[in-house]
Amino acid sequence: MNRITKPLLFTLLLSVYLINNLHAQKKASQLNVNWSFKGIETGYDHPFKLQVYVDQKLIKESEPNKQSVPGSIQFEVPKGEHEIYVMGISQYEGKWEDHTIKNGYSIDCSYKATHSIKKKHKLTLVFDLDNKTIAEWK
Repeated sequence: MNRITKPLLFTLLLSVYLINNLHAQKKASQLNVNWSFKGIETGYDHPFKLQVYVDQKLIKESEPNKQSVPGSIQFEVPKGEHEIYVMGISQYEGKWEDHTIKNGYSIDCSYKATHSIKKKHKLTLVFDLDNKTIAEWK
């Protein structure tokens, strides 16, 4: 290869890489999941974390915090139709467990729905311990 061919080849390969990278970025959209609790009784402010699954695959898990502290996580989801499943996990007596009625909690801290992901979306969950989980998808 001569002195002109090498820089041209490098420029061509770099251009192909950058175009592919730009194209890949447009294939995903950001999903923000925000949550808070309502109706926490004194003495029952458990450590809590949220797990988010997309098409039955764990995508994101929040850092643990008290239920009284609202939380938020963000991540990328490929564009297209996907099942979004969110499960709240509480720590009780040193053990992490699903925050469900089956496990002795007052409500199921969960959400499950199929959505068409086309742009940036926001899922807001309010875990109302006196009623139910309230979800808003935007």
